[in-house]
Amino acid sequence: MDTLTNYPIEIYSKVKGEIDKVYQVDFTGDSRGDYIVQTKMDKEGKIKETWLTSDFLLFNRISKYIQDYDFMGFMNLDNDPEPELYSASGYSDGIDYAIYDLNMKTGQQELLFYFNPVIIDNEKDYWGYPWDTKGIMTRTEGGITLIYYSTKHDIERDGEITIPENQKVMPVIFLTGQSTQPDIPVGEVRNREWKTIEEIKKRVLTMAKN
Repeated sequence: MDTLTNYPIEIYSKVKGEIDKVYQVDFTGDSRGDYIVQTKMDKEGKIKETWLTSDFLLFNRISKYIQDYDFMGFMNLDNDPEPELYSASGYSDGIDYAIYDLNMKTGQQELLFYFNPVIIDNEKDYWGYPWDTKGIMTRTEGGITLIYYSTKHDIERDGEITIPENQKVMPVIFLTGQSTQPDIPVGEVRNREWKTIEEIKKRVLTMAKN
């Protein structure tokens, strides 16, 4: 995402509150820059996030509390034109990593699954802190996007994180990047595979860990 210091005047009439940050990213998949606008924090510790299309049409409006970490990234991980949302959010005692599908009709972020992020760098595994990552490891076969992942691992999460009740296992999603904390150990990861995001979602919602 690009952070804009100068942005179109049309944005002001669409946003309720004092604007703090404006990001530009193509989240609709039409190869045109859309806008994510964040207001300054209010008295309750919340900000309002307004998502506008490139034509300044309202896509979604979200109210959320300020967190220590709130990273967003967009990558097209399936066969529809719009990208999926990579989210890493939380506090110093725990960060939630998740992938969401953007519903183009409702503007809602529909959770696909939570995951454990692991960077592969020089054939070694490192914990995928959001500030160290450059993206999800993918490849294309026959026009189909595949993601490098595993459901067989010895990673144990601690701290204040979300443990989704509907997931039978928290998969590893492999990322590109370079670790700034290489001494942080990562549990063993086995049976690494390339699968579609639909196949990964189905497996993590239905299978047992071992």
